[in-house]
Amino acid sequence: KNKSDQKKMTNIILEDIQRIDRLITDISFSSKLDADLVRVKFNEIDINKLLYNYIMIRLSNTDYKIKFQELNYSLKVYGSENKLVQVFDNILDNSISIKGKNCKIKVKIFSEKNKIIIQFDDNGPGFPSNAINKVFERFYTDRINENEFGKHSGLGLSISKQIISAHDGNIYVENLLNSSNTIIGARVNIILNKIW
Repeated sequence: KNKSDQKKMTNIILEDIQRIDRLITDISFSSKLDADLVRVKFNEIDINKLLYNYIMIRLSNTDYKIKFQELNYSLKVYGSENKLVQVFDNILDNSISIKGKNCKIKVKIFSEKNKIIIQFDDNGPGFPSNAINKVFERFYTDRINENEFGKHSGLGLSISKQIISAHDGNIYVENLLNSSNTIIGARVNIILNKIW
C-alpha cells in the first residue's frame, strides 16, 4: 500500500527481469556456440593487426586505460575474426567489471617457436587461489563488487574457452605477484598456433 515500498519493489522486479534476460541470452548463445563453431569458416588472420584495431576501437569509446604493446610485424593464425574479438571483449569486460573506473589493462602479443601468446594483464584483485581452475566453468562468478551482482552470467570465460579450443588453442589464467608474493593483478593467457 505504501507508494515508496511499491517503487522499491518495482525496481527490484525490473532488475531481476534484466538479470534473467541476460542469463537466458547468454545460455542460449553458449548452447548454440558449438554448432556455430563447426559451421564458421576459418581464414588466415593477422592477429597482431586484429588486436591493434580492436583495442583502438575500445579506446575510442571508453575511459579505461588500455596499453597495447604492438609489434611491427605480422603474426598469422587460422581463425574467425568475429569469434576472437568476442574473446577479447569478454576478457576486457571481466577486468573492467571487477576493477571499475580505476582499471588499467596491458595487452601484449609475442611469438615463441610455433605459438602466438596474447596476454591481458590488469590491476585488479586477481583470482582467489581456489578459483584458478574454476574460472572457465559455466556460471562461475566471484564478484567482489556488490553493485555488479546479477550483471554477469558467469559464462564469459567459459564461452572464451570454447572459442579458443575451437581454434586448437589454449587459454588459462594466473595471478600477477610482486617481489613480496602479494597479488597485484590478474593475467589471462591465450595461446594460438602460428602459421609459418
